[in-house]
Amino acid sequence: ALVLNKTFNDVSVWVCSQAELQYLAKGRQGSCRGIPKGKGSIRFAYPASGVGAPYFLVLDNRYSLFVEKRVAPSVDAQIQMSQEDVEGFQRNFGGMLEAILTIFDVPPFDVSLKPCGQKNAFSEGSSGDITICSELLFSYISQHHTGAAKAVFFHELGHTLLNLWGMPNWNNEQTADEFATVMLIWMNDKKSIQDWVANFTEQDSAAEAINQLHSDDTHPLSIQRARNVTAILDNPAPTVARWNKLIYPHLKIEALRRIAEHYGPYDQPAMVEKEFATRQNSSQR
Repeated sequence: ALVLNKTFNDVSVWVCSQAELQYLAKGRQGSCRGIPKGKGSIRFAYPASGVGAPYFLVLDNRYSLFVEKRVAPSVDAQIQMSQEDVEGFQRNFGGMLEAILTIFDVPPFDVSLKPCGQKNAFSEGSSGDITICSELLFSYISQHHTGAAKAVFFHELGHTLLNLWGMPNWNNEQTADEFATVMLIWMNDKKSIQDWVANFTEQDSAAEAINQLHSDDTHPLSIQRARNVTAILDNPAPTVARWNKLIYPHLKIEALRRIAEHYGPYDQPAMVEKEFATRQNSSQR
């Protein structure tokens, strides 16, 4: 939790079970855990137990009778997925990685699924390796937005490929969102795009805006990301055409040949033929 008051920047923060909350409401801390009268940026961990048991985050300012506090809370949950689920998603991500390395001309990189202590995914700037945090994956499963995980994979893949190709805007979040959307349009996977957009629209953008004022997060607000992706989906051709011009030169020759054998609605045959001619001229020199 981040207390936003410049002065009187203290507040008590508790995490309580259902039973413990009743004690706290009566003025007794009971077994609630937290920080009494913490100041500024307040962080602590709570080891929750019990399957499906509700827990409550409590911001307690009752001791301060005349001063209101403005607080930006943030909760990161480290949730252990079942080994079966982990192995299933690792196979899926591994299969996508194998396909990517056969399609794109790019140095090898790894994809891993692991707990991170936060809902996140990231691409390493030095190696291009992609990490998908199990906490993020679990949140998509619990919200029935499993297709969003695929979109996040392609978002991070956009960072990785543009980075390894030496592009100057590889770490731009909106650019990575565009790349992911275009890849899913190539695959005719509207379900994953819809799950991704649905997840964005369910986020609290007001809380995101407050947190971004005090962090180095460069992502657009979730509601903005939802609007950007939806706008591309409503009129895909111009965006896909721009990305085709960038991507075609980095496709392996067999991938180009497969496109030429079965052109999709957003492929550009003239671009593909030009790229074939460029490769042939290079091989003859």
